[in-house]
Amino acid sequence: MTLNNLELNNIKGLKNSVLVDIATKLIFNTGVVYTEELKPLRLTNSSQNLSDVTENFGDGRYIDGPVSKYIINNGGF
Repeated sequence: MTLNNLELNNIKGLKNSVLVDIATKLIFNTGVVYTEELKPLRLTNSSQNLSDVTENFGDGRYIDGPVSKYIINNGGF
């Protein structure tokens, strides 16, 4: 499943039950995204700027489990 943006506003969090690609931005208001080994959250935005890919993460607002980030050749993150 591919989503352009995902905005999380759920104090109980979100359990990822399918493979999900976030094409643009993951925005945290409240809650944690829980992922599994075979179902990592994939951030496919190729930007090297963290603020282009995620927003408002911190205490109580993060990814708990595997996550991957698309990086272009010789790029960084």
